[in-house]
Amino acid sequence: MATSSALAQIHSPTPPGRKQIPQRRAKTTKLFKAPEFYPNCLAIPDHGDAGIWVGQQKLKGIQASGSGVPEQPGPDQVWFMDWNGRVLKTYSSASQVTSGLAVSDTSLYVFANNETDYPPPYTGVHNLDVNTGRTRWVKQIPLGGGGTHGAQWHDGKL
Repeated sequence: MATSSALAQIHSPTPPGRKQIPQRRAKTTKLFKAPEFYPNCLAIPDHGDAGIWVGQQKLKGIQASGSGVPEQPGPDQVWFMDWNGRVLKTYSSASQVTSGLAVSDTSLYVFANNETDYPPPYTGVHNLDVNTGRTRWVKQIPLGGGGTHGAQWHDGKL
């Protein structure tokens, strides 16, 4: 396991009459590697002791050319992994350029930044059955979507 530290607060002079902001170093620890390139989103179930969901963002179109890499063929993957990095489930998602992932007891919500091949073409949220990986529905994000980064399931709401 490799570790490193990051400065939690950048030091700047404290203005007169204000308390100084405490500073400390944060420690990071590499736990494991994703099975393939470009893991871009995480979701932890309410019963997080079971593992972690990791969503893949394969680069397509301008994202690939802007990064100087070839387009990544095939669908984006979503993996359920234990805390040691062992893959327990692998699902293919119709989502493209995935950048958000949330999980409830029954569903995975996978967010696409590019139009998908799922008919009709959508830039939005894909609902997958958490037990089978089957796509239940896809919803367009209003006003064209795109730029969807992060998602969370909390108190029964997305």
